[in-house]
Amino acid sequence: MVAESFALNDLSQSLSSSLSVEQMMDTIRTRLPGVLTASQFYVALFNDETGTVSFPIVIRDGETVSIPPRPLTNDEVGYVYKNNRMLSIGADYFTPDELRRSIGIQNGEGDYKSYMAVPITVGTKVYGAIAVLDGKRTRAFSLNDQRVLSTVAAQLAAVLENANLFGQISSLAADLERQVVARTQELEEERDRLDTLYQITSELARTLDMTQLEHRALEMLAKAAGADDGLIMRFDALTDDLVTMATLSDAAEDNDTPHAGEQIGQWLIDNGPELNVGDLESWPHYDTDQSGAGAWRSTVGAVLQASDGESLGVIVLLGREMNAFGESAMRLVAAAANQVAATINNAQLYALIRDQAERLGQMLRTEQEEAEKNAAILDSISDGVVLADVDGKVIVSNPAAQRLLGMSADELLGRPLSDLRSIKDGGLTPWIDSLLDKTQVAHEDDAPVEFRLTLFDSIINTSTTPVFSEGRFVGLVSVLRDITRDVEVDRMKSEFVSNVSHEFRTPLTPIKGFTEMLLLGALGPVTDPQKNTLGMIKTNVERLTVLVEDILDISRIDSGRDTLRVGEVNLAEVLREAIDKQRNRPQHKDKTRTLNIEISDELPPIQADRPKLMRIFSSILDNAFNYTQDGGTIGVRTALNGERVLVSVSDDGVGIPEQYREAVWRRFQRIDEHALKLDVSGTGLGLSIVKEMVDMHHGEVWFESQVGKGTTFHVALPLVQPGQAVSLPTMD
Repeated sequence: MVAESFALNDLSQSLSSSLSVEQMMDTIRTRLPGVLTASQFYVALFNDETGTVSFPIVIRDGETVSIPPRPLTNDEVGYVYKNNRMLSIGADYFTPDELRRSIGIQNGEGDYKSYMAVPITVGTKVYGAIAVLDGKRTRAFSLNDQRVLSTVAAQLAAVLENANLFGQISSLAADLERQVVARTQELEEERDRLDTLYQITSELARTLDMTQLEHRALEMLAKAAGADDGLIMRFDALTDDLVTMATLSDAAEDNDTPHAGEQIGQWLIDNGPELNVGDLESWPHYDTDQSGAGAWRSTVGAVLQASDGESLGVIVLLGREMNAFGESAMRLVAAAANQVAATINNAQLYALIRDQAERLGQMLRTEQEEAEKNAAILDSISDGVVLADVDGKVIVSNPAAQRLLGMSADELLGRPLSDLRSIKDGGLTPWIDSLLDKTQVAHEDDAPVEFRLTLFDSIINTSTTPVFSEGRFVGLVSVLRDITRDVEVDRMKSEFVSNVSHEFRTPLTPIKGFTEMLLLGALGPVTDPQKNTLGMIKTNVERLTVLVEDILDISRIDSGRDTLRVGEVNLAEVLREAIDKQRNRPQHKDKTRTLNIEISDELPPIQADRPKLMRIFSSILDNAFNYTQDGGTIGVRTALNGERVLVSVSDDGVGIPEQYREAVWRRFQRIDEHALKLDVSGTGLGLSIVKEMVDMHHGEVWFESQVGKGTTFHVALPLVQPGQAVSLPTMD
């Protein structure tokens, strides 16, 4: 018994001094049989991953035997593993089969009489079992054997636990080392990538020349990524086509041979933003039949994208080997693409700004030349020109304007127009007021406003027009012209015409009187041929008299000597007298016309110049008679309209064409085709005199006309003349 205790103690010391599973297994294999009386024992270890049981030690009758690994089943070993408890089989009154059935397990060890197994366990973790068997004795194993097995199992479990922990630590250390190596490699690659990007960025920052920029960027990127070829494609600004701008090979220099990478670039533009293909031959979007395409097996590329998301182009790298570009190369190309895109965008902006600056410079030079030319033209013209801005300040004046106004450029430029009222004894006030009024309300279709100024000994005519630029009011331009000589010439002309007209009228009176006496036979009998001749003389004398009267009226109007002699006038009486006068004129007697006269006798007297009223309505009626053919109708109607009386003279004659409607009021204007056709004589002064005289009465005159249907003239006259003036008779 003492020897057995020494042997067990020696076994325990050997087991506790070992940290190696293999060494412990050898110790158990050699020492354990010495302290056991079993004919067979084994060590079973469980593998959780495979679900199997292996037997590293099997001793049977002193010999080492081998039991192959087997699945973990519901046998003796399985019972110990699943229940983590000792199993003992062998009794005097029960067979092993009965005992196995009683605990619900199968026979996994063959024919034996006694069986004892203890679990190799640490906490709840079961590593395996140590079992002893005896095929002859039914109660072969005692409590002491159980204690020996438990001791060995506990020490073996500790070693297995330590070995397991050591393995885990070793695995973790190895995994950590691999991670450190991988991370170190990633950091080195990232460092290299950042260094390459820095070099690319530094290189690109040195130039804004697009061609040099793109070639240099492509060279540096291809070198960093280990590419054999590459290209940069960019959208053409004019055609918006994707065009190859730079390559590493010479293939793209020949415009007739497209680069193999262009099809990859087009795919990137359509699908982007990045691409990494390890085998181009198996990539369905790559045409290997294209010239030069078969030489390339892998590619990496990215879209050149501006900060606003606009695609500027693509960058593509090519390799002759499969999988030539890894994830690091992809990240490098993507990052470099952003830098290249930003630089290209900056270069394009610089080129745009430079072009705009050149264009603006050219425009400025052109404008300066134009301004100098305009200034030279402005300085050389004889008419004065004054330009005021929207605030009423003088911004431009030429020497002629300064001379006419008697002011220097310093006195005019930059001064408000309102400051000019008080100078020159207030002679500029009407002109200044017209300019200031226009700065308040101006329209593009406004007619020029004209004034006549008397400054010093000169008469100046001013014409003011608003200036608009693209529909925006920018100022006023006033043209000043010295018309002193023109006024003097016009005065001399009017005086000459008046004198000549008077001289004409002096002999016309006796000629007309003697002609009428001859026609009446006061100087003896007159034959019919003589009467016809005398009638022609009388008619032409009357025509000449009308012409002289027209010229005298125009002369008086132009000279300002013709004023109203206002008195109470019976308008109905004047109209009837004018109608009778026209109806009895020789040239109207031979024509048959119907007169519709609707003149109200209830019309109140009006304040007017009777001779001028007779002149107004005689001229209008004369036109109606002249331009109405035989069988036509002439109407005269009156109506009271508030404080005015309206006279309408209508005919169904030839009418006035649209193109002549403004011209009829101008002097010496006639519609010759109608006058010749109807044999109407005249000077074209009648209606211009009518308008002048109606204006003198503060009235209005207008007409409505349709060609071929006739014309209606309307004259509206006030019943009372504002501010009646008494004028002295004119000496004709």
